[in-house]
This record gives sequence, structure tokens and C-alpha cells, in this order.
Amino acid sequence: MLLTDGEATIAEATLKRLRTLQAFDRLGAGFAISARDLDLRGAGDLVGEAQAGHMKLIGIDLYQHLFGRALRLARIDREGGAPIDDWIPELHLELGGSLPEAWIPEMEVRMSLYGRLARLEDVSALDLFEAELDDRFGKAPEAALRLLQVARIRMMAREAGVRQIDAGPAAIAFTPHDRTAAKPLDDLVEKNGRWIAAEGIADPITRAGRIEELLDALIG
Repeated sequence: MLLTDGEATIAEATLKRLRTLQAFDRLGAGFAISARDLDLRGAGDLVGEAQAGHMKLIGIDLYQHLFGRALRLARIDREGGAPIDDWIPELHLELGGSLPEAWIPEMEVRMSLYGRLARLEDVSALDLFEAELDDRFGKAPEAALRLLQVARIRMMAREAGVRQIDAGPAAIAFTPHDRTAAKPLDDLVEKNGRWIAAEGIADPITRAGRIEELLDALIG
């Protein structure tokens, strides 16, 4: 039992921790509680003894990503070798999403999750992230599903070598990272260095599903 003076003011951080204990009261909820605590207080220093520090400001996933990338760049600079081919597909899908406040009330937790999502690099990691969201917060609302779908399309585009996707009611256009690459699918028409699927799909969600199908075929 947790008790406090009736006149005492409870700090906001303490209230968040108490709400976490209240929300995760089932048997075996220890991992979910520790994950929420990590979101609230931030991670420790990877190269020191501090258990909480400046990584809280950007999140452990972003910190590890930047730290690892800096190490790779330093190693290449010292040892020589090919530069890192670091690019992110640009998407114009008429589709967006979010992690709604009604689903995840704590702003710090939402910001941490956005940061983690931005650092994911492949679909298998995204699947694990989505399963974690379902386990911690319950069934994902439509806005969250759309956010994850856009992330999935971006990852698939990177794997398929597609630098940009422009999608509208009249057509879907893929711009390959290698503009000299030959058209890989019969469903696409090559025009001005882009691969065009002239398919009239008015609904952005249905269109996004079709984009996933085409990217899956491009990946092979």
C-alpha cells in the first residue's frame, strides 16, 4: 500500500509512475513497467556510470543510431573505404498518421515512441514495434495504423531501391535511386526515369495497399 499526507503535493513525475503501476497490474507486467519507466526517465550513459542523463532529451534509439553512425564514419575516415550510402525515401502519398493523445496520454512517451519509430530500419523491426504497442497500449487506432503503414512503405521503398514515391488518384510513380535502372515489372511504364503505374485509385488507404503490393514485387 502506498500512502502520503493528505495535504502533500505529489510531483507530476511521481503521478506518472503511479499511473503506470495502476495500468500494468497484471501478472508478468514487469517488462511493460520497465519500458514505461525508460520512456519517462530516459536511459543511462552508454560510456559512463550515469543511470539517467542527456540521452533523455533525444531517446536511447536516436542516441544509439547517432553514436553508431558516428563510429562508422570515423572508422571509414581512418581506414578509408566507400562512403555510406545514406538516404531516406521521400513519400507523397496523401496519407498521414499519428500516435493519438487519447491512446497514449503522456507526451514524453509519445515523443519517445516517435523517435524510436524514426530509427527503425527494416520491416521485421517495425513488426516487433507494432506488437509492443499493442501489448502496452491496446488495439491501435486508425491514425496509428496509418502512421505505421507509411513507415512500412518507406522501409520497403528503401529495400526496393526507390528514392521517391508520388501517388495520386490517377497514378503511382516510383523514382528509382538508380535513374538508369531498367523497368523491373510489366505492371509499370517507364517515363522520364520514373516507373509509372497508371491505376485510378481514389482512396488513399486503398492506394497505399497497392503501393505495398508493387514494392513487394519490386523487392522480389
